[in-house]
Amino acid sequence: MNGLHVDAEFSTQQRFNKVSKLVNNAAHVIFCDSLLRIVYAIYHCSHEIPKFTGCDAERNAAQPEVSLHNAYRHAEMLKSLIVGMAFVLAACTSPTPSAPAPVSSAESEVALRLAEYTELLRRQDALALSAMFELAGSMGHQGQPPIIGRPSIQAFLESFANYKVLAHEMHVLSARAQSGEVRQTGTYAQSVLTPQGQSLQVKGTFTAVWHRQNSGRWLIESIRTAPPSGG
Repeated sequence: MNGLHVDAEFSTQQRFNKVSKLVNNAAHVIFCDSLLRIVYAIYHCSHEIPKFTGCDAERNAAQPEVSLHNAYRHAEMLKSLIVGMAFVLAACTSPTPSAPAPVSSAESEVALRLAEYTELLRRQDALALSAMFELAGSMGHQGQPPIIGRPSIQAFLESFANYKVLAHEMHVLSARAQSGEVRQTGTYAQSVLTPQGQSLQVKGTFTAVWHRQNSGRWLIESIRTAPPSGG
């Protein structure tokens, strides 16, 4: 997958994220406006207290408990109104929860490159795999000397031509981008069939360091594997 396609894909994702944020903000404003309108309607209705005139006033004066009841009901309505307005103000003035930090363009591009590397390992394409390294790139396993340079990496991979890779998975646990470099750490698991027909299950951790080239393409500066933590 070329770099141009990756940049276009990430640009589309950026536009989608911006539009989603605008839509969410608009929905928040509409929600708050609707709540305020409801509170205003309650407030308006609460002030439409019946006024006693004529015989009603006389009857109200003759029955003071009615007047007290109306005053108490009015007070309760006002209290409910104040609580409702406080709720609306809290809901509408509180900041919108921030979205998770977006994955950087570099991390996204390198994730695609790692997927390509994984697929080439499954296919055991030694030439294409070595081409994913810088000219002086290296690979190695903990406790063993690293294999340095594309020709040496290709020769090392070709030495396993009689082995059959049945499955290979790589999962990134963390990635950090800085100044044209991305460092990935994660786990890997591989199922291999030996020339003798024995099935082997290999797993562990890996650390990969990628560098962006002047062409914009990402190449591996180094990749190291190690046994599983605690293994």
